[in-house]
Amino acid sequence: MNKGKMIQKIGVGLLAIILLVSVIPAELFDAAPNWGNRITHGTSDKEITKDMLNNTPPADYVIDQATQGKAKDGEYNKFFLEEDIQIVKITIDENNLNYVLQNAVEEPYVMAESVTIGDATLGYVGFKTKGSFTLEHAYTDNPGSDRFSFTINFGKYIKKAQYGKKQDFFGCNKISFNNFFFDKTMMKEFFALKLMDEMGLPTPQYGLAKLYINDQYYGVYAMVEAMDESILEQYYGVDDDELSSYLVKPEGTNFLEDSLAENPDPLWESDEDTKEDVEDMLPTVYGWVKKLNALHEGKDFDGKKIDVNSEEYIELLNQIYDVDEVLRYFATHSWLCQMDNMFDGFKNYGLYVDPQGKAMIIPWDYDLSFGCFYPSTAEATANFPLDVMWRNWDNSTNATAFYKNYPLFNVIYQNDSLREKYHQYMKECSQIAALGGKLESTGAVYEPGYFYSYIESMQEEIIAAAGEKLASNVYYMNNTRQPGDAKSGIPNLGKIIALRAVGVYTQVEGIKTTVSGAGCRLETLGNAIAGDSVKRGNITIVDATTGIFATADYARDNRNTVQLNLKVVDKADTSFGNIAKTLGCSEDKLMLYFMSNKATPSGEYTLTIPMSQEGLDAGKKYVIYATDTDGNVKELEPTIEGNLYTVQTAELGYIAVVEGGGNPVMNIGDGDFPWDVVIVFAVFAVIGFVFVLAILKRNKAK
Repeated sequence: MNKGKMIQKIGVGLLAIILLVSVIPAELFDAAPNWGNRITHGTSDKEITKDMLNNTPPADYVIDQATQGKAKDGEYNKFFLEEDIQIVKITIDENNLNYVLQNAVEEPYVMAESVTIGDATLGYVGFKTKGSFTLEHAYTDNPGSDRFSFTINFGKYIKKAQYGKKQDFFGCNKISFNNFFFDKTMMKEFFALKLMDEMGLPTPQYGLAKLYINDQYYGVYAMVEAMDESILEQYYGVDDDELSSYLVKPEGTNFLEDSLAENPDPLWESDEDTKEDVEDMLPTVYGWVKKLNALHEGKDFDGKKIDVNSEEYIELLNQIYDVDEVLRYFATHSWLCQMDNMFDGFKNYGLYVDPQGKAMIIPWDYDLSFGCFYPSTAEATANFPLDVMWRNWDNSTNATAFYKNYPLFNVIYQNDSLREKYHQYMKECSQIAALGGKLESTGAVYEPGYFYSYIESMQEEIIAAAGEKLASNVYYMNNTRQPGDAKSGIPNLGKIIALRAVGVYTQVEGIKTTVSGAGCRLETLGNAIAGDSVKRGNITIVDATTGIFATADYARDNRNTVQLNLKVVDKADTSFGNIAKTLGCSEDKLMLYFMSNKATPSGEYTLTIPMSQEGLDAGKKYVIYATDTDGNVKELEPTIEGNLYTVQTAELGYIAVVEGGGNPVMNIGDGDFPWDVVIVFAVFAVIGFVFVLAILKRNKAK
């Protein structure tokens, strides 16, 4: 080979190596010194075995009664912070810690010396890794990072037999810390569970935490109450002895009776220890399955055919479900677009059956919400059909036929009135998250942009926490780069929430339109992809901060992006004062928006503005004007539905909302000259002129 060419190839090879090294995060080199060895996790190069563990608490340990309680009192709720990040510190023997980290996929329990949550400390708690798919891939695909998901079990080692009581955390038995493997915003599961909570469902407590292990920072985690009886005790307001033993997370079943007859293992999570725990309830559970399938097949509990739209059917259904509660669950679940669920993977929910054979579904595992498992793009997620809760959907798949294989939901879906109520509850989800208003079902009041206001109040703290220096054995997994990913992802989370809210609302109201996904980069949330947005046809554009949306038709040849750009005009802006004077209103009564759109519709906009429900309840009236800085004003006549004011306007520009209405100095509207004002002015001028002449004449005569 030519010597010059050989040198050239060597140079190209070295350059390639340099480029490859330059794109590998520096923290990987700091965190993973043992890549060439078998041990790729933990803080020690030495393999830790079971005989090296310390899992025996002191015999003289005394439970701190100040940290004990009953779950029904809900005292532990205050440690799951709503608008702040909790501080959690775990102290653990290094051998115990390394055993867990080195054997993470096996989820072994070890004893931690203490855990401090906020200002409360408990000693000698259980500590383990958790997860399934995410745990496996966290372990195999991220050598050098020990940022696994973990569970703390407060009573694992402090048992009643030895210490007089099983230790708990104000009645809570376990808390999980999830590592955001699929969530670059660190807030998807927070808002999913918040929506479940606001919809009145038996939701685990939730929040965010900064996790320290042996004073080493492991980063920001989702802090979630584990699937345990404490959820039920608090929801029902009862002691644990009033509950049944049957609380499981079923996997691998759609609850068709025939398939469970062949393989009943999913009824106890395919785990013999769990089977032993729920053994006393299995006859009741089998009876519940039989009744569920009877109604699913349109039969009563004696096997006789009944009308699924009859009162009798509803009465029987209420014997196996709290029907309203289950409706709320499925409506919220569908709204959230979390497709890694019971309809796709037969997993990710809790099931409780009470002593009387009545079942409850408990929300669980929502880190892939907002379309981040499927359909994966912003526009598809915003417009995803109300009745579809499975992956790989297309128009050729009939929902009625699909749910014939899923009795858990089909017993709801096949009844016309329940299906309609399910849709109405989805609309209420939109009201809670973004549109505001008073809920028809409960009378609860929400302000527009409710979830977005949470994002605005929390994002700076989250981004700062995500940017803090991590322990040397830790980095954010699954190609996440913090705090940059949080900075770009969190605003887009706010956008997809608003887009989905409007997409559901328009479907429930029967408005044939496509909500544009322009400007919302769903891929920044994690496990999603970028997608194109529609540019032709009837399109709705949405503002995430206010919930305002505009619908219009766009011509076939439109090539511009259809996107609502909205600015809330500040009082310091010159245009604000000018328009307030033009409208003849005080500045504190004016809300002024400036809106624009690159594309021009072929007709008028139908513009919907969510108003303050508190203001409406206080008797306030609102008048909407289209105005410009030249003083041209037109009052827009609204159609009002609840707190939503809908108007027609030829263009966007400045849109003014005036509490109580204004008294415009000049109202030119669509080019009409205000002759009525001129005539009145002329009459008064003539009268004044005559009056002045009369006075002058009298004075002259004197």
